Amino acid sequence: MKRVFLPLVLLVLGSSCYAEPFRIVAYGDSITYGWVPNPNPPSTRYGSDDRWPGALQKALGSDYQVIEEGLDGRTTDAPDPGATITGAQLDGSAYLPACLASHLPVDLVIIMLGTNDLKPVFNRTPLRIAMGAAHLIDLVNTLNGGVGTSYKNAKVLLICP
Repeated sequence: MKRVFLPLVLLVLGSSCYAEPFRIVAYGDSITYGWVPNPNPPSTRYGSDDRWPGALQKALGSDYQVIEEGLDGRTTDAPDPGATITGAQLDGSAYLPACLASHLPVDLVIIMLGTNDLKPVFNRTPLRIAMGAAHLIDLVNTLNGGVGTSYKNAKVLLICP
């Protein structure tokens, strides 16, 4: 996986030089979170170096900062009726703008969502899931500096299930 994933990230990054670390937000679901399957809850997380954002950070080195934003059950834009948390719950589109604004400046957002959209409760077609992913990209592209800043919008790398 490292042989495929790292070149994709480097292609998106280009060859620019930055005084500050190049900041990457890894925005995803339980795969990003590092959820350890457990038939007898509660579950745990894999160690930070074993989760893909941690492996990416290690591979890229100190010129980059990978910010992990994973949540079990997160969808592209579907509110989950079974969610046990309040606020934005598991709807990735409801939380993404505030998430990015809190981490500015952000140079790249890696969005790895869509798997949970396949839950039967959502009854989603592949097209509807793609539309949810496109909505997330639109949110990144229209952030316009967040809250009272003039930072440029981040580039987006979408990884689909």
